[in-house]
Amino acid sequence: MTTSVRSEVDRVSLEAVLNELLARHDVPAAQLSAHTGGRTVTVGAAGKYPVGSITKPFTATLAMLLVADGDLDLEDRLGEHLGELGPRVGRLTVRQLLSHTSGLPAALSGENVSTRQYLRACRDAELVLRPGIGFSYSNVGYVLLSRLVEEITGMDWWEAVDALLLTPLGVEPAFTVEPGGKRSARTFMAGHAGRGRPVEQTLPEVEAGAGALALSAEDLVTSPATARCRRSCCARCAGRCPASSRSGWPTAGGWASRCSTAGSATTAPPTARPATCA
Repeated sequence: MTTSVRSEVDRVSLEAVLNELLARHDVPAAQLSAHTGGRTVTVGAAGKYPVGSITKPFTATLAMLLVADGDLDLEDRLGEHLGELGPRVGRLTVRQLLSHTSGLPAALSGENVSTRQYLRACRDAELVLRPGIGFSYSNVGYVLLSRLVEEITGMDWWEAVDALLLTPLGVEPAFTVEPGGKRSARTFMAGHAGRGRPVEQTLPEVEAGAGALALSAEDLVTSPATARCRRSCCARCAGRCPASSRSGWPTAGGWASRCSTAGSATTAPPTARPATCA
């Protein structure tokens, strides 16, 4: 868990908060990080934790870097870059994928292990909404965004998120799955179903861009979710963020309503008008 606060925080108080939460919810290990006044305090079990769909903001940020550099446009249709998707899915735009308004389903049925199988299943998938009319959370959309990043950069998603995003921020990532279906060489904490019952991470390799990152709480308060990188991206994107014609920021469930110097964000439906960056 990650929290950002505006008042001074001491380690003893933070440890007390975390220990009380661990006991209350029967959680064997966790990490808590607070960032305020240019200082970060982190307590709890050291290591990297699978962050699941918090991976999506990082994939979204990769796409927005490509937009900022002129290699991609928010109104580009997927078929312009991924011809194997066919006309129905190929007409969806980058903006719609980023904001979960593409109408793609949350997940695909069946076993689609390879990228080729996955794209073929996408081509045949039925949309749950008409594109652009409403919010419908879609892991599939973010898998396609990660494939788009690979197509444009010539790197696989793991290389791109590391080289273009995390390494410049001083964040050393781990992944729950790596190319070839391998588990990350860098260790990370297992999930749990009750104390002492570890859960194996089983994300398919092809879906890495929608949920494969493992990070520490401190990584999250020094990542693109913080004000430093948000302000930089907003400046580079010159108001082209997908939530509206004004600046927004991606979250696991959509786009943030505003930038905040505290490093926190609130999600907003795609019809909401986000405030400008401070």
